[in-house]
Amino acid sequence: MIAFATLLIGLSGLIGLSGCMIDPEQDKTSPSDDVNDSTNDSTNDDSDTTNPNADADGDGVNASEDCDDTNPWVDADCDRTCTGNFEISSDADLAQIAGCSTIDGNVDVEGLTQTDLTGFNSLQEVTGSLWVMRNTNLQSVEGLNNLQQVGDDLLFSYNADLTSLDGLESLTNIDGTLSISNCAQLIYLTGLNALTAIHGSMMINDMPIANLDAFENLEAIGASIYISDCDNLTSLAGMTTTINSFGEDEIIGTYDEEGYTIASLFYVYSNAGLCQDRVDETTSLFQSIGWTGQENSWDNEGVCN
Repeated sequence: MIAFATLLIGLSGLIGLSGCMIDPEQDKTSPSDDVNDSTNDSTNDDSDTTNPNADADGDGVNASEDCDDTNPWVDADCDRTCTGNFEISSDADLAQIAGCSTIDGNVDVEGLTQTDLTGFNSLQEVTGSLWVMRNTNLQSVEGLNNLQQVGDDLLFSYNADLTSLDGLESLTNIDGTLSISNCAQLIYLTGLNALTAIHGSMMINDMPIANLDAFENLEAIGASIYISDCDNLTSLAGMTTTINSFGEDEIIGTYDEEGYTIASLFYVYSNAGLCQDRVDETTSLFQSIGWTGQENSWDNEGVCN
């Protein structure tokens, strides 16, 4: 528990938020006020996405002139790199990152009132951390569908209505830690199925998740694993389907009687539905692929079949 809390405290210092790259006056919070004459023929039907005169995203710019007609926040200058740390809590903030395919910096999404992450549609890479936390209306992460790479930590926490991670199907690599915690409606982690590598730690805490099957293609976890207070979790099998490397990045430090040592940690505790035998089996599997870290587990009280 102490190691888990210490790592969280370390993570909290990663994001300093400042700066923006576009004049917020470019915010497009509503479609054009122009109203097409109802007598116009089908060439003006906005629902026809193949029509160059259509406006599928409702931003007032026809498809023929809109570099991304699926994103209401951008109509020009797509696929650009935006440099800086961005705090996203409003429509005006979303306008700042319109068209950014790469954000060279950190992104903190907190206090956003919409139910999904529309506005991030162009984003393919964040070189720093991406934190999505304390968004009380957020139900899905649709809008992150093109995100492939996070250069530091990816965190989802205290999103009370979040029910799905569908929308992360393009994400394959996280260079830092993946932390998912305190999302009371998130039962499945489906959406992370394309993820192959977490170079930092995996932290899953205080969640109603039933399994870890979304990690079916995960091959490497670089540092440590912390899983706690997930009372509906009955199996760790999904996490180990394709894994062939654990703890090899060795970036987690612990103290012992000889001083500071580097060790990968496997901490699994206080999971009421998880059988301790499953934890022991997973420990043995990790050891069989060369893991030499420290295992610590307690209060996993599920029935062993």
